[in-house]
Amino acid sequence: MALQDLVINNKQISAELVENLLKGRVELIQEGKRVSLTKDAIRLSNKNKILLLLAGGKAWELLDGEVWSSSPGDMQEFLGIPGNTLRPILKELADSFFVKSEKGKYQILSKGIYELESMLEKGENKKSDVSDDDSSPSKAVSVRKTMGGPSKSKAIEELIDDGYFSDPRELSEIQVELGRRGVSAKLTSLPSYILPLVRKKVLTREHKVKGKGKVWVYKLQNNK
Repeated sequence: MALQDLVINNKQISAELVENLLKGRVELIQEGKRVSLTKDAIRLSNKNKILLLLAGGKAWELLDGEVWSSSPGDMQEFLGIPGNTLRPILKELADSFFVKSEKGKYQILSKGIYELESMLEKGENKKSDVSDDDSSPSKAVSVRKTMGGPSKSKAIEELIDDGYFSDPRELSEIQVELGRRGVSAKLTSLPSYILPLVRKKVLTREHKVKGKGKVWVYKLQNNK
């Protein structure tokens, strides 16, 4: 096994992960590089809303390379969270190393991105569990998980058999397709399933230009 195959570009993974977390929840406003939460995101917990706002700032940072941070006062205005509620949450997040504060302004850390991913994933699973309609897709997903549904490895093998990798696929696209098939997978966990297939020459990978950076895409070895 080549050790270099274990190396993942942290900026690349962060960009894909942040993009996936923000879809449908956050809008990036060009004027002033502002971050706005959607109606769906407003219903989340205060902790999640704070992390989402700062994750939106991380997106701006990844887009233009400039550090983005927000003060408690700005967060109060953007999120509508009272200061006496906001500040204890910020302290908790900072003490857990999910965010950091410099000169009174806050930025999200990588650990905070992963925490947000985990909390949002738990929230989605909870929605599936409380569904009253046994025939609904979300209920079906919940039942499959309870009964020990398909493993990630098995699900990825099925993607290969179904020709999904005939076209180049980003990790975020693979994650979405797995979710559509009822298999929950964190973006950060996917390389441990995909890279062995690259080493076995089942899949191949190459860089694709995306925005101002590059991301890995994966496709079947015999598809040039």
